[in-house]
Amino acid sequence: MASNNNVAVENISKELPVSKSIDYGSYGPADYFSRIAGLIHDEPCWGMVSAALGRSDNRRAFVSKFWFGKDYNFRKLLKEDCRGRWCDHGE
Repeated sequence: MASNNNVAVENISKELPVSKSIDYGSYGPADYFSRIAGLIHDEPCWGMVSAALGRSDNRRAFVSKFWFGKDYNFRKLLKEDCRGRWCDHGE
């Protein structure tokens, strides 16, 4: 998303993934990396569909939580999904 109003873009980027932003009656069990999104946004989320990445401190925080989160992160999710499913590396 591009705009000349960075604050508005940041607000929308932060609101889109949050659980209270979706009508579960219309979209059912929407769940697109919701656990990761919740860790990044520090509240329950329905999906990792956006993040505020305009400022360098926002980018650093995103990378830190998304790839290197202490309790859970996207790398751990990929390893879990990989076991015995779609990525056989001859093990």
